[in-house]
Amino acid sequence: MKITALDMFQLQVADWSAMVDWYRTNFAGEVLFSEPADRFCLMKLGEGGAQLALYGRDGVDLPAVGGRWFPCIQVQDVDALVADCRRKGIAILTELHGSEGYRMATLADPEGNAIHVYAWLHAP
Repeated sequence: MKITALDMFQLQVADWSAMVDWYRTNFAGEVLFSEPADRFCLMKLGEGGAQLALYGRDGVDLPAVGGRWFPCIQVQDVDALVADCRRKGIAILTELHGSEGYRMATLADPEGNAIHVYAWLHAP
């Protein structure tokens, strides 16, 4: 078996429409496909090939904080992004850190899912 790509991260959410709006607003998610009746939305985040799928499910156990799986979103200016998130009242789980070629922070979406945001200081 040959894996051709890891191109999508699916997140089960309790409040599907609110979470679609949140990711569109805060991460400029471009909706590629949406099926409201099934509470499924596929969106592109940024210029790379990665896609985020939001799937509304009844009875989703929301994480207290974070979780075991999380998206890592590369941005051009992580300091500016974190400052903007702070102004918007978005929860910052871990402050900016890193000095060995990157800077990163961990945010939480409204349902408590962790999101790592980072920027390379030097191309890997």
